[in-house]
Amino acid sequence: MALQRSLAPLLFSLSLLLFAGCAAPEGSGTAVGNPGVVAFALGAPSDLTVAEGLTGFAEGTLAACDGGAPGTVEGPEEALGFTDVAFELPEGTWCSLTLNELATEFEGARVDDEEDSFYSVSLELGSLTLNAPSIAGFTVGADQVLVLELGAPNWLSAGDLGLDVGGEVEIAAVDPEAAVLATTAAAASQLFDDTDEDGEVSDSERSSGAPAATSNPTPEAGDDGTPPACSSGGGGSPSLFLLFGAMAGLLRRRATPSAARLGRASSQ
Repeated sequence: MALQRSLAPLLFSLSLLLFAGCAAPEGSGTAVGNPGVVAFALGAPSDLTVAEGLTGFAEGTLAACDGGAPGTVEGPEEALGFTDVAFELPEGTWCSLTLNELATEFEGARVDDEEDSFYSVSLELGSLTLNAPSIAGFTVGADQVLVLELGAPNWLSAGDLGLDVGGEVEIAAVDPEAAVLATTAAAASQLFDDTDEDGEVSDSERSSGAPAATSNPTPEAGDDGTPPACSSGGGGSPSLFLLFGAMAGLLRRRATPSAARLGRASSQ
């Protein structure tokens, strides 16, 4: 019995840790501390320089994996340059991020003809939704820095623009070519952790994988319909509390003498 009493505080503390680790942030994903921040980046074209670019959007939403209250994302008041902090993400675990009325424009030249060639591109990507790889979602922590890369590396080339040596090309958002380029860029967009906080996606950050991408399907719950562990809108994970219960039962059995042992003790 003394062992049971000594284990009781430990088991209670463990239950609190399990609950704290997987409980929903207050307001089902609403920021409870400093939010995460996101900058836009452009997937590097294969043979084009990017001298400068701007990106903006109207507003956005975050979907909770368990159907809890969505999070909100405020769009910037004006278009911002790549690598600039463009918006904040509330803390929590989310299944998808959607940005509405997203648009970008950028310009540069051919790599082999930077002095004499020129291009400018304006794209309207519309509503862009990036999904987590699974129903477990992606987590945004306090002060976390992320990069939303529009288009993958080598998604654009001089050939795609019809930009010849010494040539000049301007593609407006209303041009047919712009619609094709916008679709290509949107289909390859991804959200990355910016561990070095430079507003760009390094090789190591890319190799670590994207917490969310437009190429991922909408996450769905398993056949049993249970929410994921540490989801933004639910309480603690049922599976973890079952594990806690099993551990408590095991320790209880180890701490309590068996009937046979009690019998032997009483007979001595």
